Amino acid sequence: MPHEMGAEVSMGQRQRSYPVELIASHIATHNDEFLDHAIGVRWGAERLPGFASAPVVLLDAGLNSKSGKDGWWYLERRRTACIGILGGPFDEHGELADGVRENAATKMAKFVGVADDPALARMLEYSLRADRDGHDSPFELASLIKACWMAGMSLERMLLMYGVIFDALYRRDAGELSFPIPPGGFRRLLAEWVIETIGCEAAAPAFASALEAAKFFRKNNSDKLDQILKFEGRKGAFADKRPFDLEGIWEAMVASGVSSDRIRLMIFAFLQAKYQEQTRFIAAVDEFLAISKIIEPTSEMPYLIGLVKSDNDQMKRAAAMVDRGLDVLIQRRSSGRVNVFDLRQRLPMGPVIARLRYDERLAKADPGAPIPAGVLRMPGTLRQVPEWFGFYGCHNGTLTAPNRPVTRLPFGRIARLVEDGLAKSWAENKVRPWRVERRAIDEQRAQRVAAKATA
Repeated sequence: MPHEMGAEVSMGQRQRSYPVELIASHIATHNDEFLDHAIGVRWGAERLPGFASAPVVLLDAGLNSKSGKDGWWYLERRRTACIGILGGPFDEHGELADGVRENAATKMAKFVGVADDPALARMLEYSLRADRDGHDSPFELASLIKACWMAGMSLERMLLMYGVIFDALYRRDAGELSFPIPPGGFRRLLAEWVIETIGCEAAAPAFASALEAAKFFRKNNSDKLDQILKFEGRKGAFADKRPFDLEGIWEAMVASGVSSDRIRLMIFAFLQAKYQEQTRFIAAVDEFLAISKIIEPTSEMPYLIGLVKSDNDQMKRAAAMVDRGLDVLIQRRSSGRVNVFDLRQRLPMGPVIARLRYDERLAKADPGAPIPAGVLRMPGTLRQVPEWFGFYGCHNGTLTAPNRPVTRLPFGRIARLVEDGLAKSWAENKVRPWRVERRAIDEQRAQRVAAKATA
């Protein structure tokens, strides 16, 4: 049986070796889980014999035991290393509320005894920042991984690519690089990708940059190429070069001696995934403007709520950009699954998910025993009502957990429950609507500018 709630992990568990025959992680694996795997492959032979050659299977996210120790049981009894799911030695979920600054990668590094390796420090720190705070640039490693999942790339290919990247980044931070980096090589590679993507059949001249190539083919104002051209020009959010963005990864691979053909294939795969993402985003903007509906605020519920029926995975991003005052988006997919997005990741959503779970339970043929109100508000997954997952909103299926049971609640009913829950959240917390908060931020910024001008 899995460990009981509150069971302690013994010193013997922390020090002994565990043969591994299978690795399990969640669907659409994140950067920290990929880094966990790479660390285990390189340094896990002593504590995790068999890890390096064990096959990897992917399960729905949110499989976290109440005790947080089920992962130990699977490791001990089933020879299965659970990465990012089911608690245990390689899963931090459930510990965040206690202020523990961990993720799957840092836990693996500690487990195999390399947490203090200076050459791992930047990779571990980046994995924590990306895991907790998100990425600063759409071309950072964590965002590239997500784009590849959305583009349908296979787990096998992503594991191979990540292994190459990990080795290059580790050698870079260990000071082991020895191959020269050709000046302008990254921009020339971007130009080659533009030519290939545009689909020019005639022989094209060599270009020094993607922008030069785009101008030649009169595509420099293309919305689909916009992100990549901004990234190349280091404009806006791309202004500062970062060690874990696409150019930093390219430099590390070149300097560590990865073959030019392999580098080209990998960089092109990342660029194509981002290009497809941008294409879906442009379509999502048009779709949102055409078919979305808005629930207007009231004195009891002051938040702006958007409603849309669409399968586009970029709808959240599009809604946040199109309506800068929108607080919440409710998106229904053709599968019947529904996502309630807290667009600014700032609203206390406990009352919302509590109402959704309450009505979902009652809609079942066998509702089971009543669930305490405090439990209904909890983030994560409730086994009694697995349809809804609480994390920066309320989700009936996500990229990492696409196989949750479809909600039984009609879309209109869900919208009313979200309204009621947000009214309760406002009464309890008084978090200002984003349009009000944004106005205050703009006023403060204007005051600072005026103060500097008169100083």
